[in-house]
Amino acid sequence: MNSSDGKETNQTSELMKRRRVNTRVRLIEAADRLFLTRRTTALSIDDLCREAGLSRGAYYSNFSSMEDVFFAVYERHTQRILANLADSTAAPQRRTTSAGEGSLESVVDCMMDVIPAEFEWYALRSTFALRAEVDPEIAEALATHAE
Repeated sequence: MNSSDGKETNQTSELMKRRRVNTRVRLIEAADRLFLTRRTTALSIDDLCREAGLSRGAYYSNFSSMEDVFFAVYERHTQRILANLADSTAAPQRRTTSAGEGSLESVVDCMMDVIPAEFEWYALRSTFALRAEVDPEIAEALATHAE
């Protein structure tokens, strides 16, 4: 094998990795939209694939269950909140309230900026938590993810 064959193999491998990541992102984004617009975590694989414009094979190459998809969406929201928190601690916004800097009111204001109050998302998470009450696998996955 000459050096160009190795280079082509590496380029092909990188391209395949990028495509897989893009496919996964498209599925997660589609699931996020569907969870929020339909206000339920009970989606079919076909609904998700249709929304993402992908095949069932693309779904199965990235996820083994809709619970896995939900957790991927959940993780995406968590990462956004953590990024907001990191940004807020890296460049703190000084707020002065009538109670003064560092007061409970100013801390709550800061947290409300960092953690958005997204009714739909909390409602969906609650729905998933209710499903965990009757499904030990979901309960275990939710507990593991919470850690």
